[in-house]
Amino acid sequence: MSTGLAFALWSMLTTTPVAHAAWQPSLVPAEKGARTPVDPLRIALPADIPQAALDYLALDVDRIDVTNRVYVEHGEIIYEPPVPLATGTHRVRLVQYRPDGGFEVRGDWRFDVSESGTDVTRVRLDGNVSLSARYRVADDGSPQPEPIDLGSGSADVSGTVDGNGWSLETAASLIYDSRGVPVNAEDIDESGQPGPQTREVELGEYFVKANATSLSGTLGHHRLPEESLVMRDFYRRGASVRFANSERFSAGGFAFRTEPVTGFDHFTGADEHDDRVVGAIASGTVASTSGGDIDLTATILTGEGSDRAGVGVATDRAAADGDAASIALTGGFLDERVVVQGEIARSRFDFDSLDEDDSKAQDDAYQFSVSFDPWRSKLIGDQPAYWRTRIQYEKIGTLFRSLANPGQLSDVQAMRLTTRLGALGWSVDGRLSREEDNVDNTPGIARYRSDLASLFASFTPPREISADTRPRWFGQPTFLFGVDYTRQTD
Repeated sequence: MSTGLAFALWSMLTTTPVAHAAWQPSLVPAEKGARTPVDPLRIALPADIPQAALDYLALDVDRIDVTNRVYVEHGEIIYEPPVPLATGTHRVRLVQYRPDGGFEVRGDWRFDVSESGTDVTRVRLDGNVSLSARYRVADDGSPQPEPIDLGSGSADVSGTVDGNGWSLETAASLIYDSRGVPVNAEDIDESGQPGPQTREVELGEYFVKANATSLSGTLGHHRLPEESLVMRDFYRRGASVRFANSERFSAGGFAFRTEPVTGFDHFTGADEHDDRVVGAIASGTVASTSGGDIDLTATILTGEGSDRAGVGVATDRAAADGDAASIALTGGFLDERVVVQGEIARSRFDFDSLDEDDSKAQDDAYQFSVSFDPWRSKLIGDQPAYWRTRIQYEKIGTLFRSLANPGQLSDVQAMRLTTRLGALGWSVDGRLSREEDNVDNTPGIARYRSDLASLFASFTPPREISADTRPRWFGQPTFLFGVDYTRQTD
């Protein structure tokens, strides 16, 4: 029962030449409707499989090879998770390797895991509440004494509800001050004191997320998992909806407030058209090769609002208006030891929509990278080792700008090489880069170039730990070394 999948299957097969005939396994549904974190995965093999068709099978769950933890019984491949799976959506693949080193995907499924495999709902509530009170029994006759009693505090609350095929998650932070919490930044006067519009209890950040099979939605503060040149590190209050099916395709829409905001006001974050970013994202696997998948992601958005992160004073709103779109392609090769990524984006941006000129400046941005991971799952001296290298080129136009990527620098052309190597207690990080501006070769503007080279290494002597090992009085030593070089020219 504990032998590897390859050995178990091989014992069932004859030694006739391999024939890669078409056959299709199936993922057996959970007995209780929805899978719990400890439910085993069962993959049924068709009864008419040619015995010479399988020379080696491998199973991975969430891109982790679990072949050595599965067994075959009554025509089913069975995997029992050694630790409970996290709630949410997971992916399992069954592949058949060929003698030439490639493989064919025999099955690719996605399944949902919830805390409760029955219709009975499980509820969990957590909270961290802090309150303080002060009462003044005497004063020195100050003309403007503080109130006799003062109170302040905060609360962080969260909760989850799991059911059969659905879940609900929420979290929020609250602030309490008996003197009143300013409703928003505009209600703070020049002296720094709260203005007339205050509340004793005010809302900080919050979110509510609902999942139901292939559909999910979020309201409140969050960021989307897909990032691109037009939308990156965009953590705002808003609403988003996402659909994902078992065919490796997902699509969704979103509406976020352009500027950061807290409080009960602007609760949804998408209530003002002149301070809002709306758009859609679609992603899917367009092809599968023997070495990995090729995924395509498209993002489009439009919005208005401030061109800066943060909230200014009442009269300091730099209104801007812009559209942006990008297409990104990611491909894995050689069993995903090589990953190629490419993206092209275009923006149309009006830096000051308050003026009479409604025209928008158009510009483009490009990004291309190749990552190498030749030591995937490699052991040196019975210890894990890794070696990851990435080459990246990007060119950001002078007028390229997106309201959903406020941290993106414009007018930059860069070539970067990074590598990370680790084995036998050693960790080495190296980087080479060249960056320059004036990418459009505008006459009369100087071009500045910056070259950077750095190398950092650390060594922690490996140490075997056993029941008889005594702690060292000087702890575990780590030796560090680093050098960097920077040159700027024009």
